[in-house]
Parts: sequence; structure tokens; C-alpha cells
Amino acid sequence: MKLRFWLGKEKSALDVLDKLELNSGVIAALTNPKLKILDRYVTMLNNKYTEKQVSLLGILTARYDEVDLAMALALAKYFENSKPIATKLQRQQLQGWLNAQKSVDDVFSLLRIKEDGIRSMLNMELETMSEYIKMFNSKNPQQKTDLFTDGFGGEDKFAILVTRAMAASRVSAAFTYKFQKQLLEQRIKNDYDPMTVLIKTFKIDEHNLAGAGVVEKSVVNAYKSFYNSANGLDQMNSVVVPRRYSLIIQKGRELWQ
Repeated sequence: MKLRFWLGKEKSALDVLDKLELNSGVIAALTNPKLKILDRYVTMLNNKYTEKQVSLLGILTARYDEVDLAMALALAKYFENSKPIATKLQRQQLQGWLNAQKSVDDVFSLLRIKEDGIRSMLNMELETMSEYIKMFNSKNPQQKTDLFTDGFGGEDKFAILVTRAMAASRVSAAFTYKFQKQLLEQRIKNDYDPMTVLIKTFKIDEHNLAGAGVVEKSVVNAYKSFYNSANGLDQMNSVVVPRRYSLIIQKGRELWQ
């Protein structure tokens, strides 16, 4: 391996990234076995130049942009060969945001989640946001926040976004299922029946439930099947994991080519 040769020639980590051909796209770089070689070179640089510490995360961020890298790391965790290093790098990135005292709102803005709407489901933005909230809550229990209520201005708005994403396409449904399931389970935990969802989540007057909109009714209908199954009110749970969930890797590759 030419690592010692490059080190002797004082090649930068970015130079070696190019020599290893890790410059053809962020997902391609994260799933390339040569990334481990670059990681070793970064360690060698740090051992030689102790006053000029660099990191693999910093090198990838410099080449591919912080937000693009965040999305790619979330997706790369679905690939067996890149899951370990992607998990490590994502943890470092999230820890960096936490050390920089970025609030949950700051990260929402950074990832452009509210602007992207349904596309935020496809781009793995919510996956990244969900992981950051977990880390933020563990470090700041007194400021505990919630993806559903705090991030989107209320569970009602998030539920509508999820419902639209589930209906938009098979691919968006595959990406969104995880968040729909979390919403459904949270309502069961809160002991909400379908009518309670209309009244408490969507603030529909209990004396005028017919006034609920089409989208609100579609959210409640999806929950009704889940609620009935959870309470043994029917024999079939119509909310099942979509078989198309397996399209994540295939479509993810297309998104990040």
C-alpha cells in the first residue's frame, strides 16, 4: 500500500481521497471499501502531525457538504458493508452539532426538513433528525423534545405529512412507514381511540366531527385499523410492513447517484 509513500510526500487527506477514487459521489464513497484505507491514512497523518489533527468526517464534509453527507450517512447505514463506518461517522457528526450547541430547531433548519416536505422522507432527513433528537434528549433531559410535536408545529401537521407521503408513491411509503408506525403506537400508548384523535390531535369539535377534512379522516381511518387490532376488535391488522420497504436500498442508490 502506498500510504507511507504518500505520507512521505506530505499528501493531504483530500489528495489521498482523490487518489483512492472516493470522489465520484458521497454514497459511492461511503460504500467503497477503500474508505477504510483513507481512515487509516487519516490516523497516520494525526500521528505524524500531532499539532494539525484532521478527521475522516471533516475530510468528507469538506468534499461533499455537511447536509449531503448527513443524508448519505443515514442511507449508508442500510448497507451491510458500510453500516459500521456510517454509524460511527453519523455519531461523530451529531456529537459535533451537539457540541456546537445546535438546538433541535437549528438542525431542522439545517436539514431543510420543513421546506422539503414529503421529500424529506425520501432524503433520509427525518432519519437524521430522529437520531439527533435521541442524542439531544439524552444529554439535555430538562429540554426533552419530540419529533412529532416540536419539529412540525404539532402532531397534527406531522401526521398529515406522513399520510401524504404514504399515499404519494410506493417509494415514499416505504421510507415513511417507520414514522407512521411510531405515530400509531404513540396513540395506543396515550389510550386514544379514533374519535379522540380527531378531537385532541386535530382539534375537531366533538359536536361536529363531520366537519373533519378529507386528510384528517384519512389519518383516522389508518389509525382505526391499527387500534382495532391492538384492542382485539378485529382479527386482521391492515397496517402491515409494506413489502416494498425493501426498495429502500435500491431506490436509495438511485437518489444518491
